Amino acid sequence: MNRVVVAPGTGAAEVVRAAHEASFPFLEMSAPRLMKALDEDRHLRGLMGAGGIMPVHGGWSLRLDWERERFASALDGMRGEMEFMAGLGCRGGTLVLPRQEPTAQPPILRRRELSERIGTVAGLAGQHGLDLVLEFIGTGRDTDHGYLTLIDAADLVADQGPNVGILLDTFHWHASGGVVAELGNLADRPLFVHVSDAPDVERETLTEAMRLLPGHGVIDLTGCLGALARGGYRGPVSIELKNPILHALAPADAARAAYAAGAALLRSVGQTGAGETR
Repeated sequence: MNRVVVAPGTGAAEVVRAAHEASFPFLEMSAPRLMKALDEDRHLRGLMGAGGIMPVHGGWSLRLDWERERFASALDGMRGEMEFMAGLGCRGGTLVLPRQEPTAQPPILRRRELSERIGTVAGLAGQHGLDLVLEFIGTGRDTDHGYLTLIDAADLVADQGPNVGILLDTFHWHASGGVVAELGNLADRPLFVHVSDAPDVERETLTEAMRLLPGHGVIDLTGCLGALARGGYRGPVSIELKNPILHALAPADAARAAYAAGAALLRSVGQTGAGETR
């Protein structure tokens, strides 16, 4: 479960407990938020690890499109975040690939500098046994600036080391015009998967606020996960959506609704929820 499933004002510790109560085996939360959660409630460590909930993935306090000085200074703090997450059994973290309108300033990073920045972060992650996955943002395709499709992301990742891969968000993939045939050869690199659904509207009109629980929209999620499984993916699937209906519920109830939708999706592709692919 991604922490955004519950209302945004929910305390970090309460998010962890809600995910645990809903029977999620894995939690996706950024390093700063998880650090805060354990600081708020030191008993949370007893819920983590074997027999509990695993903080399987998270983000770090850094953006690829920051100014050079800010980016460089953030690397020092990120080392501590990586060490912390690795100590909890986390498998990696995400950076979002830059995107911006043609009139935006400063101009988007050129590919060479972007690749160098990715390589720097990946090198630090590798020192802690962590993967780095890159997320492309498929909504708002009225610009040719940025990395907006799976093909864009895969092309960039090809230049990187073995611990760099892709975060495949089904909503962004659908919004970008993605098709199931693209998904067969992703598991040869690190991969992490976000699942949410979308309403039956023109793909280019989709916005983040339109995300739906799996099974409540028109994305071919069964075909998507089936293709990934056939390609060798055996990793976690994280439910990620900011939804006003969920956010109106108590945190544990929102987490349970998300878990039920995710479990139903996995059953549709022949997964029972056992093992790592839960």
